[in-house]
Amino acid sequence: MGTSQLSLFENEPPSEKPGPPSKAPVKSKASPASLGRSPVFWIEEIRLLRTLSPKPRQEIRRIQLRRGMNIIWAPPLDGDDPDVRFSGHAAGKTSFCRLIRYLLGEAKCGSSFLYERLHARFPRGWVVARIWVDGKPWIVARPLTGRRRSLCNPSADIDAWLKDDPRKSGSEDFEVFRVTLHQATLEHLPVKSFGESGQSIRFLHLLAWLARDQECRLDGLLSWRHKDSQSANPPISSSDRRFLVRAVVGIIDQEIRREMEHRVSLEEDLRKLPAEVGFRQRTVEEAVEELSPFLDETHPNLADPLFAAGIETELTRAEERDLKSLRPPGALTIDEQRLALDQALQELGASEHAVRTWENDPCGVDASLAHKYCPFHVDTPDALPRQGGLTRKNRLPEYERQSAVARERVQSLQENYEEALREDEGQRRDREEIRNHYRVIREHLQRAIAAQTTLDALLEMRTQLKAEITASQERQESLQRRWDREASRFADLYRRTMQRLLGQGTDAECRFTRETIKLRASCNGDLNSAAINTLITLGFDLTALLASVEGYGYHPRFLIHDSPREADMDAHLYRRLFTHIQALEPEEGEADFQYIITSTEAPPAPLCREPWLRLRLDASKGEERLFCMDL
Repeated sequence: MGTSQLSLFENEPPSEKPGPPSKAPVKSKASPASLGRSPVFWIEEIRLLRTLSPKPRQEIRRIQLRRGMNIIWAPPLDGDDPDVRFSGHAAGKTSFCRLIRYLLGEAKCGSSFLYERLHARFPRGWVVARIWVDGKPWIVARPLTGRRRSLCNPSADIDAWLKDDPRKSGSEDFEVFRVTLHQATLEHLPVKSFGESGQSIRFLHLLAWLARDQECRLDGLLSWRHKDSQSANPPISSSDRRFLVRAVVGIIDQEIRREMEHRVSLEEDLRKLPAEVGFRQRTVEEAVEELSPFLDETHPNLADPLFAAGIETELTRAEERDLKSLRPPGALTIDEQRLALDQALQELGASEHAVRTWENDPCGVDASLAHKYCPFHVDTPDALPRQGGLTRKNRLPEYERQSAVARERVQSLQENYEEALREDEGQRRDREEIRNHYRVIREHLQRAIAAQTTLDALLEMRTQLKAEITASQERQESLQRRWDREASRFADLYRRTMQRLLGQGTDAECRFTRETIKLRASCNGDLNSAAINTLITLGFDLTALLASVEGYGYHPRFLIHDSPREADMDAHLYRRLFTHIQALEPEEGEADFQYIITSTEAPPAPLCREPWLRLRLDASKGEERLFCMDL
């Protein structure tokens, strides 16, 4: 089934003078953005129960609500009947609004005055509602008094739920519904915390605006909660309330400010770069000068790993060459000389051993073996000369000569080795100096590589910073244009809304600045009275809702105004509020918003009936008060 709703950018009504409202409600046409949508959340039914029971006698009252406008009317005193003290006041209009707020998550269902009377009359009482969130039904049940647990259930049938014994039928804690509602209303909000305090944005903060305290009397755009209402809502500063309003209507300049701060930070980083680049360049130049013997005149980038490896190879070769130059060609090293000396000592020892052996045993053969096998061996007494004496005389001189030669060689090598040790001490210092020299050069190389790497990164950073600054400036300009466009569109919608409330001869202005939201109405000069100021605030609330109907902003399209008429407000102006809201409803199908208004002043006659009139109360009769009795 198609829908049709009023777009305030279309079908501008003709100029009108103050007068009675039209007898027939005006039907509306829809903007494309509003077709097929429903409020983020809306309330379909509320029941007041003596106990959580499906029995009819336990039901105090049942109120059916709808999408679109819902009027809760308590008519004023009719005539001068001295027996009737009051009729429209104290009937339960504000209590009804407080119950809605309680169902949506507030901690209290009313003031301590109301709580005490409910506790006395309905100690086991409950308020139960069917609430739609993101197109899905929920049953919510909260005790009117006491510390009983609040319940919720994702179901659409209250009667069936009550029959199944809610406390045992798998009902969940009320917190589940509270979280669901929070996510549905705030998940698309462009910010999640307040800009000044940093406090996380909660649904109860938004609810304070959507359902203002009646005690605030609509005396200011940001006047939402009054201390006398005892709502126990989380505190929120004036600046945070203003921030929330701007976020909800989609005209928040925080993105622009963040982008400006980001660009300033980028420009500050770019400003610091020249000094850092200069320092790194000087470091590279000093290192290059130190490495000049190992570099070509046109050396490549020092950060190139292959080039750095080539320089390291050249340094190693040069170091080895310088170390070799300390020793003449062909000269033996200390280790080589020590090895030669050890070998000479071994040869000397062998020669001397041979001499000693021949002196004691000329033939070098054991006497027992010689006696048995040698034909020339003759056993003789020790005092007699041995036949082997001829052999000794033939070989001993040769061994003695070899021993003398070995001794001379050992002496020479010993002298050379001692001299080499003395010379090596000096060469050791020279070698250490050479190694230190090349170690310093390698340190210069590493510093040069690090400096070159950093320099390349800084130069790349400079390029990136310039590109990011340009992109940031473009984003800022784009955000500013979008912000200006959104602010202008909202201001135009506000002007049209106020013209429908005050008449076509009226002009209105809504201007967003960094510190304030300025609202003004004028007709041959600025208008300023309690009634006009109330309408200015009402106009803004309605514009925020209508903007979401039109498809922009983040308003959940749910709004309550509790007795919004100021005492001196012209009845014609007040009735225009009703006809304007009714005109937003589609010709067919359901509206995509829910607006609840309580009133003592009579709505326009065509609207004092269903489907718009949802509840009629009368304080002069106990059974027609909200709780069907005098509390």
